[in-house]
Amino acid sequence: MTDLSQLSATQRQILQLVADGVTASKDIGRVIDKSPATIDVYLSKAAASLGANGRHEAARKFKELSQLDSKFRMEDIAETEGIGLCEDAGSKPASRSSKLMKKLFPPIGGPTDELTPLRTLGLIIQLSLITAVSTAVVVVIYLWVMDQFAELAR
Repeated sequence: MTDLSQLSATQRQILQLVADGVTASKDIGRVIDKSPATIDVYLSKAAASLGANGRHEAARKFKELSQLDSKFRMEDIAETEGIGLCEDAGSKPASRSSKLMKKLFPPIGGPTDELTPLRTLGLIIQLSLITAVSTAVVVVIYLWVMDQFAELAR
């Protein structure tokens, strides 16, 4: 029987993504920040280690083995990456656990660490001004339309 310990943490992560339905190398690469060619190499090596003929069979075998191997959990990947996760659902997450979440699910709109407090304030003011001007334009258009209707009624 094949042992999961012969797979690297990255191979495990990629196989888990394939098992979860993320099958395109391009999509997997976006999640873990690697090129599609690199993903293909990881998958072919993982498939060979598991004695599988392709990524889907490798993911199926991985899923079966990971269910049998109760020690393999997300904590193993986090430990390999040097990231701590909370022990139970009731405790507060460790400060480093957000690194794993950011790596797996990058923020929409780009990295948040590029936003300084001053830049954040500037963006809030900019958005407020855009909202105020847009509202003023809508009010002016409404008043103009109402004036036009009033002239037609005369």
